[in-house]
Amino acid sequence: MALSLRLSGCYRCSGDDKWVAIAVSSDEEWQALCQAMGNPAWAKDEKFADTLSRWKNQDELDRLIEEWTATQDHYEVMRVLQAAGVAAGAVLNSKEQALDPHLRERDYYWIHKHPEVGTRAFPGPWGKLSTTPGIMRMPPPTLGQHNEQVLSKLLGMSKKEIAELASEGIIGTRPVGAAELPPSYMPVVPIPIAMAIGALSEYDENYREILGLPED
Repeated sequence: MALSLRLSGCYRCSGDDKWVAIAVSSDEEWQALCQAMGNPAWAKDEKFADTLSRWKNQDELDRLIEEWTATQDHYEVMRVLQAAGVAAGAVLNSKEQALDPHLRERDYYWIHKHPEVGTRAFPGPWGKLSTTPGIMRMPPPTLGQHNEQVLSKLLGMSKKEIAELASEGIIGTRPVGAAELPPSYMPVVPIPIAMAIGALSEYDENYREILGLPED
């Protein structure tokens, strides 16, 4: 198995939990990275003179690179390095992904109304193929939403057979153990609780306006 000596890592940037991914696979790209960082004195150290040396000293090198990225905006690091010919990408949170100009230009997000969470922008196909571009015809399914369609129409099972599977708890439309929950229960954590437990780092009350979502 070949051993990759590529310099690559994810480096902290300025701001709360902001990061950038950087990869350098040649001496030319290394020189471009150094120039983008302002040609720091440590970059001329023999420990970083070639690909193998950089690989052997990657922990120290990661620390030094992060001293530079930590003072920079993650988007700006991405733009500067990409312009210099170095592979780099800002690590985006959910909001940044939803508002990313590149993803929006490529119509990556599809707007659908989900029966449990309402109208949302859902990630679509990752690529656009010329002959089969792909579409997102519906939102993500709920639990067991297509049981009858698959079991009856595709597998030819009778209604009695399907009912027996449901009565035995093999299939269903509610999670196991959720029978005692009221019918109005929705498995969505309230925003204040999500914020309190760290599941959400921030929340925009006008998110529908920001994302261009219609009201439910």
